Amino acid sequence: MVRPPRITRSLLLSTLLCCAVAAPTGARTPPTALILPPLPYVSPPMSCPDDALERAVAVHLPLARRLSPEDGYPRSIFLEGDWSLSTPGAWTSGFFAGILWQLYECSGDDELLRQARRWTEGLENQTTAPSHDVGFVINSSFGRGYRSTGMEEYKAVMLEAAEHLASRFDPRVGAIRSLGEDRKLTYPVYIDNMMNLELLFWAARNGGGDSLAQIARTHAMTTIRDHVRPDGTTFHVVDYDPESGDVIWRGTLQ
Repeated sequence: MVRPPRITRSLLLSTLLCCAVAAPTGARTPPTALILPPLPYVSPPMSCPDDALERAVAVHLPLARRLSPEDGYPRSIFLEGDWSLSTPGAWTSGFFAGILWQLYECSGDDELLRQARRWTEGLENQTTAPSHDVGFVINSSFGRGYRSTGMEEYKAVMLEAAEHLASRFDPRVGAIRSLGEDRKLTYPVYIDNMMNLELLFWAARNGGGDSLAQIARTHAMTTIRDHVRPDGTTFHVVDYDPESGDVIWRGTLQ
C-alpha cells in the first residue's frame, strides 16, 4: 500500500512559502520570505476501494433520497442515528454535496449524479454569503461538480464566489476578513481562511485574473507572520485594526 506523504510542520510552512510572490498594489507588506514558484495544481483521479465505496454509497445515497435541501443540509449524526441538519449558510453545507460528487466520480452511478446536482444547486445563492466560508461551501459543492462534469454553469458560480471572497480582502491588513459585521471583533482573520485560498488560486487559472492569486498569496504570507507561533503552532484568530493594519488581539475562540 502506498502511504500518503507525512504532513510535517516544515512541509506545511514550505507550502505556504510557495505562495510568496508579489502582493497587490497598495497592500500592507507581508514578511520577507523565499520567493519560490507556485505549486502546480494536481487533481489526481479518485481511487476508491470497492468495499469502502459500497459502504459509503449505502449510507449516503438513501440519505440523499430521503432528505430534502429545503429542510437542511446533513452536518453530523447523533448516536441515536438521527442527523443534525444545517442551513445553506452554514460553513458545512457544501460537504454533503461534495461527498455525493466523490461517490459519483468513483462509481459513475447516474442516481448519484442526480442527487449530487440536487444537493449542489440549492447552494448557488451562497456565492455572496457574508463570510469567508464561501470557499468551503462553493468549492466543496460546485467545485467538485465542475471537476466531475465540466459544466460551464458550475464554473460561473465558482468564479462569482471567488470574486466575492476576494472582495473581503483589505490591503491595509493584507488579509481576507472572516465572518460578517455583527461580531464583537473588529477585523477577525481565522486560520481557517487558509483553506479557502484554493478557490482564489483556481479562479485565477480559470479566467478570474491574476489579482485573485495575488490576494491569496498576500493573505498566506500575512498568516505566516501573524498566526504562526515560533514553535509552529498557530493562533485560531487574529484581530486587526483595519485602519492601521496592526494586530489588536490573538487568541482562540473554538
